[in-house]
Amino acid sequence: MMEESKQAQSARPAPVQAPSSEPFKSECSIEDFGKIDLRIAKVLKAEKVEGADKLLRLELDVGGPRKTCLAAMAQAYSPEELTNRTVVYFANLKPRQMKFGLSEGMILAVGTGGKDVHILTADPGAKPGQKVL
Repeated sequence: MMEESKQAQSARPAPVQAPSSEPFKSECSIEDFGKIDLRIAKVLKAEKVEGADKLLRLELDVGGPRKTCLAAMAQAYSPEELTNRTVVYFANLKPRQMKFGLSEGMILAVGTGGKDVHILTADPGAKPGQKVL
């Protein structure tokens, strides 16, 4: 029975991965995932960062305190395109002091960088501060 099980497992085809996708990172436990606090945020203000070609400074309403994020998406979005957008915010990422200021978290996006950046947004009913389930 054990041998049959091993043979059946080895006969399964390998999972197919799209050619443009990156390999998955190593698995984490549900406890590891539980450490991540994703929230809904509204971009109150977006502005170019003087002296930085790629950065925008975003002021976020996260359902209470306002947070500031420095995001490398100035080549993909103008400040006007981001203002009033509802986004997904990585709330408990350790703040990082950067050359152009303090970044207090991160908004989630996909892409390879430069002009290929696409922000993850939420449906219209989502409110700032709500926890992503």
